[in-house]
Amino acid sequence: MDYVEAFLEHGFVFLFKFSLALIETLKPKLLALQSTQVNLVLELLRLDQAHFPDDFEGGAFFTRLVADAKAVDLDVAQIAALREEEGEKLRIKMERAKAREAELAAESDDEIVFSDEEDD
Repeated sequence: MDYVEAFLEHGFVFLFKFSLALIETLKPKLLALQSTQVNLVLELLRLDQAHFPDDFEGGAFFTRLVADAKAVDLDVAQIAALREEEGEKLRIKMERAKAREAELAAESDDEIVFSDEEDD
């Protein structure tokens, strides 16, 4: 329940803090994996029951993880600036995609011509 309470108290910023704390906590396990073991990386990052049952370390692991997340020093203004920057990049990418779709639509005559129907 500590996770939910922290999220409600700190908002979306806590999600970033939790992610950073999770990666820091799992760093030794993640670095020990081979690059081909993507499935294990994802299992660790999603705190899969196979690796982290609810009673893992008597629940202390999860309590410590939330406490570590709360202790992460993160500048809210920096997060807002990064979100704004990425939003602008996405806007530009979407404009390019729409322009390309318009080009393709203008080029298309939507007529299917089969090889045996071609005029000689």
